[in-house]
Amino acid sequence: MLRSIRLRVLVADDDLAVRTAVCRGLRRHFDVEEVGDGAQVLACIQAGKRFDAILMDVEMPVMDGRRALEALAVMSPALAERTIIVTGGASTPELQRWIEGLAPGRVHSKPVAVAVLIATIEGLAR
Repeated sequence: MLRSIRLRVLVADDDLAVRTAVCRGLRRHFDVEEVGDGAQVLACIQAGKRFDAILMDVEMPVMDGRRALEALAVMSPALAERTIIVTGGASTPELQRWIEGLAPGRVHSKPVAVAVLIATIEGLAR
């Protein structure tokens, strides 16, 4: 009997309540790992962990989602292309312009329905 392989997703959000709720919904469909900032995202990749997609907040301490995504694009361009940005809004006009410059469908505003995230992750991982 063949066993289907579940997609692996890394969720990065500094808000524990948001991260917990999102991870709970995603775990029904994916293998999920969670971290609290962009530096931890990069540490996971440097440690050799493999993910099919990353779901990342923009505004986080230590390293924000923008800086993490820019570093990820150098470390693992294919994984950077499978990164979904989730934001509660930009704190600066410069950050807002950066968000607006990302590919359509790769940016979701909070609160975002878990069903939308699932569909987006599955679409990126194909």
